[in-house]
Amino acid sequence: MFAWLGCNLPKGRTGPAWLFSKVINVCEGQYEDRMMTTGQHTIVDIYCNNCRNNVGWKYEDSSEESQKYKKGKYILEKSITFLFLVIDHHGKRA
Repeated sequence: MFAWLGCNLPKGRTGPAWLFSKVINVCEGQYEDRMMTTGQHTIVDIYCNNCRNNVGWKYEDSSEESQKYKKGKYILEKSITFLFLVIDHHGKRA
């Protein structure tokens, strides 16, 4: 059994994406205002520290009150990134 969850999942430039509070091994580009499906946002593109490819963006602000929770969070494109689950020495997710 499965359920389609695509309607509520974050979307990137290339399709489905992850929304994170913290990412590593990225550098930031220039701030810009961008109209997105959820309204006007101030974002900064993020790039892989190793290859310098664009891997997503960071939300800096939103004009929509309902979207303010995204401030300071990152979108990573699922199609071009790998997800690593970090486990601390106690066996808990870090």
